[in-house]
Amino acid sequence: MADRFYISPTADSVPFDNDTNGFIADDVQAAIEEARDGNTTLGRSFVIPFSNNGNTANKWISHIPTSEASDTLPYHSAWDLEIFGVGFSNKNTNIDCDVQIYINGTAPGDLMYTLQVRNFRYYHETTLSSLFSVSIGDSISIFIKKVGASTPSSVEIDLFSRISSTTVGLGGSN
Repeated sequence: MADRFYISPTADSVPFDNDTNGFIADDVQAAIEEARDGNTTLGRSFVIPFSNNGNTANKWISHIPTSEASDTLPYHSAWDLEIFGVGFSNKNTNIDCDVQIYINGTAPGDLMYTLQVRNFRYYHETTLSSLFSVSIGDSISIFIKKVGASTPSSVEIDLFSRISSTTVGLGGSN
């Protein structure tokens, strides 16, 4: 039996239909590179989670998956982002606290947003009336400030974000 050889086209010679998928590429190789470079992620939404086990009164909480407090090991953004919502959960009842979100530092001038949590348990979510932006390389830290008599415990904060630029970041902790 004779050996058979099949000619396989290279990816840059195979047409790619970009009519309905948001790609700019019109051949398979360019589509692969576009996906690799992140050009198709504009508008993609995802959650940035933070948490703390136990008593969380007047504490910096950790960016998951680390266990270090976010004032010493913050979340570093690999994208230009818009933060459009915040979720809060904890295991205690009737909690009054402030969720303080800091960008690029932990000084009072770095405070970007405060979510006032009043008389909540379990899960509370809010959509921000005005978005705030995070740039590539920016750091995010979250502080839970006790306001009322009840102490928050086992707090989880979810920042709801979407990518606002197709520029890809270099590095970061993500």
